[in-house]
Amino acid sequence: MHNKFACGALCMGLAFLSGCQSPRPSQLPTYFALTAPAALEILARRANAIHTFTARCELILTGSDRQAIQLDGLMVLSPPDRLRLRVWKLGQAVFDLTLLPDGLWVETSPDAERHGPVVPAALSAAQLAHFLTWFEGGFFTAPGLKAPPPQDAALVFRRDLEDGTSIVCDVDRATATPQKFRLIDAAGNLRFSLSMSDYTSTSGILWPTRLSALATNSAGGGNRIDIIFSDIAFNEEPAPGAFVPPRNAEKQP
Repeated sequence: MHNKFACGALCMGLAFLSGCQSPRPSQLPTYFALTAPAALEILARRANAIHTFTARCELILTGSDRQAIQLDGLMVLSPPDRLRLRVWKLGQAVFDLTLLPDGLWVETSPDAERHGPVVPAALSAAQLAHFLTWFEGGFFTAPGLKAPPPQDAALVFRRDLEDGTSIVCDVDRATATPQKFRLIDAAGNLRFSLSMSDYTSTSGILWPTRLSALATNSAGGGNRIDIIFSDIAFNEEPAPGAFVPPRNAEKQP
């Protein structure tokens, strides 16, 4: 979507979360007067600690008409560029997306429409998947990242892409945790945002148990996706075929 970085956003966001309950402040490490270089070192170390991520999730999809549907899902992630998200309702498949280095495949069930505006939601979920894998794939580590001046109170990192768009990330200085990623087009308009909250820590790996994604471009409309993770597992061998697209999945342009 956005060169090699667009294939890595989803994972870095995921790489900072672990656990399924809202944390108490004491559960997260805290830092005093954290500098931008020190924060980048911490963020890179946390991301490198994750080789695979598996979790069940609850998805709440809200369309531009403010109609909401609630679905269940299973996400499997292998940084920096593989992600699978299967979504169902009442035991029946709704959509299935697979993100690989060479593209994105999406399959929707024949009766998906009876669950609401699923196709636009699937496209928004696909955009979210691109973002998660993109962050894990090099947002904080590849050359060209713009860091805040030393005197700034906030940690706001920016990366400008070849197509004129930019990605901006707000990082909490006290805990060195990403709070929000924003995709801004060449005209300065917000096109997509991904908020992360309810961080927990397991064996030094921080992970947000809640994601909120909002698409404001023509592809995603005004769709919002809220994801709540549970039954999180790190660094377990994925099941055979975990990243093989379904037979009827269609590759997205």
